[in-house]
Amino acid sequence: MPWPRGGQMSSRPSGGRVPASRKTASHRSSRSCSSVTERQDARAVRILAHRGLAVDADENSIRAFRAAGDVGTRWIETDVHTTSDGVVVAIHDPDIERVAGKPGDVATTDASDLAALRMVGGEAIPTMASVFEACPDLCFNIDIKDEASVLALPRVIDRAEAWDRVLIASFSESRRRRAMRHAPDGVPSSAGYGGIAAFRLVSALMPVKACVRVWPVVRRALRPWIAAFQAMQVPMSHKVGPFRVPVADRRFIRAAHACGMRVDVWTVDDPRDMERLVGLDVDGIVTNRPDLAFAVLDRL
Repeated sequence: MPWPRGGQMSSRPSGGRVPASRKTASHRSSRSCSSVTERQDARAVRILAHRGLAVDADENSIRAFRAAGDVGTRWIETDVHTTSDGVVVAIHDPDIERVAGKPGDVATTDASDLAALRMVGGEAIPTMASVFEACPDLCFNIDIKDEASVLALPRVIDRAEAWDRVLIASFSESRRRRAMRHAPDGVPSSAGYGGIAAFRLVSALMPVKACVRVWPVVRRALRPWIAAFQAMQVPMSHKVGPFRVPVADRRFIRAAHACGMRVDVWTVDDPRDMERLVGLDVDGIVTNRPDLAFAVLDRL
């Protein structure tokens, strides 16, 4: 499956920090995520396993990632924080209390102490280096959750030669922009809050044909603050006061596709919602239950 939905890849500004030897994303893997056909329906809906498949395993554990792969998933949605001594680990929260039942922040814990801990289901909190090594056939949609990972994550990906199987994301446009400065050309990225809000506004104010003309102008104007992106990962709806306002509606999705971007929707576990989103022509579904998602696609 190609990285963007017909969109352009981000360009590297002159004077960038990427060594000449890796100015484009590596394709040394025999099963690059940009070329492998996933188990999918005719609309090529990508299923992203949210923190793996954690039915019988701890979330964001190697076991959960492998379980997701076992049911046909190629893409894992995961999150990263960095330890006090600079080791990037797969964990959603800034602290370990929810997953390990003990107090402590990742940022103030060194990697050896973290490695000695076990999550409530008995799994270790994995480093991203170990994840890339243990799951060579999986692709990772990585959400940068903290400041230290802005520099540390690109280094890990580079050492693992895994640029061809990652998508970089962060709700923080500042973190995403600075992390992407260290990525080779062609590595895809998903918009943060700022990019999504900007496109949502443009797409809501005008017809799709006008959006196609106006969005490139807006994108260039926002470039100092918002890095280029090829995907938008959004919820089905957003709560505004007592109301829920749809986000992933047909107009938004059509406009995104016309502008060359993919739309992935999170976090969807109800098969009825999955069917509705497939009908809206979404590009991806982020779910805690990839097994159920594939069952839905098989029926359609």
